[in-house]
Amino acid sequence: MASSEEPLTRPLVDPKTLGSVTDLCLNRTVSGEELWNEAMRRRDVYGAAGLKRGDRVVLRHSNSWLFFADLFALWEVGACAVPVDPALTGQELLNLLEHSKARMLVHRGPCGTDLRPLAHVVQKVETSALLGTRASRSFRGPLPEM
Repeated sequence: MASSEEPLTRPLVDPKTLGSVTDLCLNRTVSGEELWNEAMRRRDVYGAAGLKRGDRVVLRHSNSWLFFADLFALWEVGACAVPVDPALTGQELLNLLEHSKARMLVHRGPCGTDLRPLAHVVQKVETSALLGTRASRSFRGPLPEM
């Protein structure tokens, strides 16, 4: 078994096999290449934010192509993605974050939950804000009041 410190040697997803994705909510079709490029940008951002192989990340998305961009990015970092229903209540989300020992919450749209009780352990990232973002952007620091 590989050490959690060893880098991944190959992509977990073969970008050549990705087809296009149609996002009905955004009325947009995204090519496999565009999806992969966005996933790799996000991988670099998550890595720059300190996410490491084995870290747990709660992924709270509605149906969107950005879900796949984040999922592939997290896999490429080596993180364990924990996809959850975006309709969870605030208390359900807090319980899941605490019990999963998640290091990060990646969500799309308003979070709707006061995460201050977990601000010392959980970074919050609104995924739409990452679109086209370079790795130099940092998401460290206190979480805003929701």
